[in-house]
Amino acid sequence: MTVDYTEKERYGVLDPKSWGLPVEETADLAERLRRIWIRFRACFRTKTRDTSKQALVYMRGSLTMEEKRNYANIARRVNQPQDDGQKLQHFMSDSPWQARAVFNQIQAEVRQRPELQGGMLTLDESGDKRAGTDSAGAARQYLGRQGKVDLGQVGVALGYYQANIWLMLDAELYLSEE
Repeated sequence: MTVDYTEKERYGVLDPKSWGLPVEETADLAERLRRIWIRFRACFRTKTRDTSKQALVYMRGSLTMEEKRNYANIARRVNQPQDDGQKLQHFMSDSPWQARAVFNQIQAEVRQRPELQGGMLTLDESGDKRAGTDSAGAARQYLGRQGKVDLGQVGVALGYYQANIWLMLDAELYLSEE
């Protein structure tokens, strides 16, 4: 028995057409991601450590995996099948790089692009349900996606919109008084 899948069913979210992108626009995505990484890699370095390669692994995995994006699966897909994801988890959880440096770089790049002048700032929250209180900021609070008060984390983001371009300029985890 043969099953005839449409392209969207076969490739899902990874199909450029499902995003309204011409296929030719996606031909050099890997190289474009690498160029972005080069601009930001200094954000992931300290005097004694360079974790910028892990940043590229995380970005690549996050952008190319449709589901089951955890540290082990990303490391296995991007690095090698035997990778257990420990370096990637350390990079995200314990490494000394600062998110502030990334946001500073984004803000600097926006200021350097005259075509992005005159946009609009947006302020938005996003809440994610949590199973326990071990996560930073986890508390009983209103979670917009759930439409109710529940145990979760809430992040607040400052965005910038101009001419069909949206950028996140800053973000923080909301910490309730609890």
